[in-house]
Amino acid sequence: MDLALTTGRPIAVVAAEFGVYDSTLGNWVRRHQDEQAAGSGVSPDERARLKELEAENAKLRMGRDLLKRTVVLLVKESPQ
Repeated sequence: MDLALTTGRPIAVVAAEFGVYDSTLGNWVRRHQDEQAAGSGVSPDERARLKELEAENAKLRMGRDLLKRTVVLLVKESPQ
């Protein structure tokens, strides 16, 4: 597929060199270009899952930071 994208040669010529139909290679190239335009090949489902994981990660970080502050306060208040 890179040959069809980078060399500027016709898809039909590149497809014939690899023994695939030009329509098949054309579909692959088109799908690749669509994925690149949509955000580096990440599907909508993957993008939604990534967003969920980022939100969960932020929530866990907030909890961790709260625990850290609590420990610091307890250590400061404890008699030595």
